[in-house]
Amino acid sequence: MPHLRQPSLYLLFLAGLHQVLIVLGYTLRNPRHRSWAFDLIAFVTYRIIFRSRSVCMTGVTALDLPLGICILVQTVAAFNGLVLIDAQKILYRVGEQPGQIVSASLKNRLFWAIDLLCNPRGIGWMHEISGVRQAMDNEGRYHTTFISLRLKKLGVDGIVLIIVLTFYVIDPTISYGAQNGQPLIRRGLICLLGYGALYTALDAAHCSASIVAVTLGISTPNHWPHFFGPVTNAYTLQNFWGLSVKYYRVFWHQSLRKPLVDLTKFIVRCHSSSSSSHRLLKLYTVFILSGLIHMGAQFIVSGKWSTSFLFFFVLQPLGIAIEVVVHHFTMGLLHGGEKLQWLWRLVGYVWVLIWMTAAAPLAHEIVTEKGLFYGIPGLEID
Repeated sequence: MPHLRQPSLYLLFLAGLHQVLIVLGYTLRNPRHRSWAFDLIAFVTYRIIFRSRSVCMTGVTALDLPLGICILVQTVAAFNGLVLIDAQKILYRVGEQPGQIVSASLKNRLFWAIDLLCNPRGIGWMHEISGVRQAMDNEGRYHTTFISLRLKKLGVDGIVLIIVLTFYVIDPTISYGAQNGQPLIRRGLICLLGYGALYTALDAAHCSASIVAVTLGISTPNHWPHFFGPVTNAYTLQNFWGLSVKYYRVFWHQSLRKPLVDLTKFIVRCHSSSSSSHRLLKLYTVFILSGLIHMGAQFIVSGKWSTSFLFFFVLQPLGIAIEVVVHHFTMGLLHGGEKLQWLWRLVGYVWVLIWMTAAAPLAHEIVTEKGLFYGIPGLEID
């Protein structure tokens, strides 16, 4: 039975202070003052992480894990925007000029900073991530159509979550307990349930936020492309993680992409940037950074250091390298008729499922050993 730590209002206060300091940092006009603001942000992040040895933010793993990831990703993004670059001169929205915000009023700089903080994918900004809008369809044209379709999508997410929760309640060993000794088929089921719960929870949160923002007139539908790409894109690991040459073939969300890529460019510097070894080094660096962020969030949830999340992400470039090698030797077969294309795609779905199933115990350790739904009112497992 997982041991529950007590939620802490102090940690929640620090999490709120963290957001305020980031907005303040982006708002300040003097670059030196912005770097000082980051020093405070880093200190608050440090306090949140190491205060988590004895207490947690909410006491609910399903909330604490994404909150921890969000805080750490925002800290990395703030390091890039407040220390490595002059965000007010380099980052700007579509229709604006570079550096235009520098001479703007305090009010305009404040709203600019809030928009930047709340928009990790850069929707409507010149640094918008390629491919995130390809999932957008005609629902973006009219407010009523957008809200109606998002409400339906939210309903589907709710039904899926209820089904997943039912499995967790019926079989408590899925909610906590080691997976390594489980049969492969059962691990595959646990993998699908875990990713399904994470997918629908994140998508439901995004749908809810988009409905509220559009209804209140805070933003327009075109600022809310789908959080995930079509699941049919996930027939290669490159597509799954959004690393395909064809950027529109994206499945997983890209909210961590820009801060991780920017930090990777700062860490990995090489004259022959087009070499295969350099690209591989950058790929590994991105996934290692993502693993470190998730490892930190795992500590915030559990109060104990574990390298399971780090190993999960370190494994992903290996799987991608396998795909590249297979593609190289089967290139001629991939350009066959439509039936052969669908056959290869089916093989790809099986490959991705097997790979993720094999790696799932690493990513789900915090879920299975700490109890993802343990402690939620009405879902206690005795």
